[in-house]
Amino acid sequence: YLDKRTYEYLYSSGSEHVLMDTTTYDQITLEFA
Repeated sequence: YLDKRTYEYLYSSGSEHVLMDTTTYDQITLEFA
């Protein structure tokens, strides 16, 4: 099962998009080809 989490968009850097988990403040990076 998937946790329902809220992510806040922080910024983009080239093809990478950085989001932050608003609960834990962990940052995740999504890369789009």
